Amino acid sequence: MESIPDNMDKILIAHVLDKVSRGEFSNINVYSNFLDPAAASFIAKALNIKHFSEDISKNTFLYGGYEYAERVSLVIKKDETWKSRFKIIRVKPVTSKVQNITLSHRDYLGALMALGIKRECLGDIIVLESSADIIAIDDICEHILRELESVGKLKINLSLHDIDELMIKEDNTTQKSITVSSSRLDSIIGKAFNLSREKAKEAVSSGKTFVNFIKVYKNDMNIKQGDF
Repeated sequence: MESIPDNMDKILIAHVLDKVSRGEFSNINVYSNFLDPAAASFIAKALNIKHFSEDISKNTFLYGGYEYAERVSLVIKKDETWKSRFKIIRVKPVTSKVQNITLSHRDYLGALMALGIKRECLGDIIVLESSADIIAIDDICEHILRELESVGKLKINLSLHDIDELMIKEDNTTQKSITVSSSRLDSIIGKAFNLSREKAKEAVSSGKTFVNFIKVYKNDMNIKQGDF
């Protein structure tokens, strides 16, 4: 297994990998808390499992409620009740005609953090036009339903749903196939975004580029198959 990067939470990674070891001898479903994208990417490589997928045909996988979820939990499945850990809290702001307030992801997350909820207990927060779906572990849902009364300056209505009722946005990402003469990061960035060599180098050296969700500054970094 490759070494854990210095800018990654080594204790968290060790804890997740320990769960994998113990999960092999468990008769019940085993879960990690929600992982950020960088940690999830590292775990996926370490365990040779897919990062962005809902491949739940195997017993060990990463799951965030939907394909391409940013925050995911490592699941070691022992029976078909494993999904019961993941819930959705649907938030609907109560607005009046005189109010013209748009709530952002930061507004929702800030309201949850103010309740003392740890980020690792929350998955993605999907902000829709007139509501938001918060993916959370079941242990904290009762606390949120009881204590969360407003987001930003708006009062809200809350409802609890199974994870299969998740409402997601349309995926607007673009996939592009390119051919490059070098596996250097700046070469790939330049080709993918139609940038000159100098502009591509500047994008990397100024910290605008992430590889496997970790910010990188080295133009000559070699990109390997499976890197994101």
